[in-house]
Amino acid sequence: MVFDGAKDAIAQLADHAVVAEEEAGWAYHGHRDLTGFVDGTENPALAEVPDVALFSDGPAAGASVLLVQKWAHESSWSELSDADQEAAIGRTKADDIELDPKPETSHAARTDQDEIGKIVRRNLGYGTASRHGTMFVGLTNDQAVMQRMLERMAGIEGPRDELTRHSHADTGSYYVLPPVAMLNSHCTLE
Repeated sequence: MVFDGAKDAIAQLADHAVVAEEEAGWAYHGHRDLTGFVDGTENPALAEVPDVALFSDGPAAGASVLLVQKWAHESSWSELSDADQEAAIGRTKADDIELDPKPETSHAARTDQDEIGKIVRRNLGYGTASRHGTMFVGLTNDQAVMQRMLERMAGIEGPRDELTRHSHADTGSYYVLPPVAMLNSHCTLE
């Protein structure tokens, strides 16, 4: 369905836009990313998602800020033991339990949503068996939250996120997703 929808959208927008880059992604072992860990553990409850991801009022009401980043995985990740991977993530691999205490340099510590603010996130695997990584997709109504998350991962505010020693961002961009009502009122496709 996603493939068919994407082809249809590309065809309908052909007179107005062209695809600049496309990358196929897939869900990996349920809710895990290619690191082997569960993704989105700290996502807000479904009932809270509109409050986190959508602007509630003003001219941007119903819009969202989207961050998309393509993180390539280094071979060094697969060379780590499960215990070292768990220390880098800050959670157990098999059953997704947060380490207590979680290491200060762990991904869970550097991106702790109780400290930086809430976002809605979903990672998908992309690539081939020899060249692959994680496509990060995050939604928020406060771009500063995601910017702070990225700064903390880079070590600007405290230690560097250990996960960034085994992956690197090849791409990354912020986008504004307008509300459907705005698109419907301003755009007509023939």
